[in-house]
Amino acid sequence: MQFHLCCVNSVSTTDSSQTKRQAVMLYIFFTKTNFIFIISLHFIFFYFVYMKITLCTGFIFMNSTFLHF
Repeated sequence: MQFHLCCVNSVSTTDSSQTKRQAVMLYIFFTKTNFIFIISLHFIFFYFVYMKITLCTGFIFMNSTFLHF
């Protein structure tokens, strides 16, 4: 009986440490993915802004050249 309790206690302690480790790993994984996700979102946003700026300047440039001719 005592041996059985000892085994259960050891298993439960290792299990709790394992779950803690898993939780930490999940937390790190989610923070890393969030970081990548935020960076990609910023990149896409800036890319769209850059494309809009280039398109606007391109249209202005085209209009000015057409007005020249």
